[in-house]
Formats: sequence, C-alpha cells, structure tokens
Amino acid sequence: MVVGRRDPDDKTEAYYVGLMSGAGYRKDDLRRPVIGIVNSWTEVNPGHKSLRELAQYVKEGVWAAGGTPGEFNVPAPCDGIAQGPGMHYVLPQRDLIAASVEAMVEAHGFDGLVMMAGCDKIIPGMLFAAAQLDLPTLFITPQRDLIA
Repeated sequence: MVVGRRDPDDKTEAYYVGLMSGAGYRKDDLRRPVIGIVNSWTEVNPGHKSLRELAQYVKEGVWAAGGTPGEFNVPAPCDGIAQGPGMHYVLPQRDLIAASVEAMVEAHGFDGLVMMAGCDKIIPGMLFAAAQLDLPTLFITPQRDLIA
C-alpha cells in the first residue's frame, strides 16, 4: 500500500528509490510517509544551538510514529551578528528560506513536515513555506534553557 506522494514500487520511481538508497534509505522506508525535518541549525547562530540535538529526538519520534524522516537545513543568519553593514542581508532571507523550503519539499515529495527554528526572520520564512505547501506541519522552537 502506498501511503505517501511517491510510490517506491512504481517503475517510474526507480531513479528516486536508487538515489534514496544511496542516502541510506531502504525501499520499505519509502513505503511509509516521508517526513521532512526542516532544521535551521547552524554553528554560527547561538539561537539555534540546541536544534541539532533536538532534531535527533524528532527523527526518533517520526520513526516511532510510522514515518520516515529526512532532515535538511535552511539558511539561518543571526540578526545580532549581522548588525551594521551586513544587516541588509537578513530581512531578504525570509523569502530565500521560504523558497528553499518549498523547492526542497516539492522536489523530494515529502508527505509532511516538522520545522525547527528560532529567530525572527527564520520562523516567518518557514511559516510562509508551510502555508504555501499546505502539508501537515509541526513547528518546534528551541527551549531557552538549552540555548545557553
């Protein structure tokens, strides 16, 4: 039975199945809903410090709930670091983030999303994408005590 938007048993999906196999997924994994884990974790943004570890728990939860997780990242500039001459790069990132999430989700055919972000430009960018994509989506922000 096919649960997701792509059927790994369809011969026209052989290329997809082969590439996903190269990424470590089995054909049985692809028969389950494939859930995109959209993570804004980066080493250079202190507001996202805990997201790397949190993503591991999210992936375990997706597996336990019968899905197959697939994590990918988005640009995640820090306003505080970008103050001064670099600040004019931060606001346009919202649209860049929304477009990059939408492109990745549509290209890979994810069936649902878990978005993980902090900061006031990255969260709206992801939410813009979620609204445009109209897929089941959960949104998680980092816990404050895990940031420090």
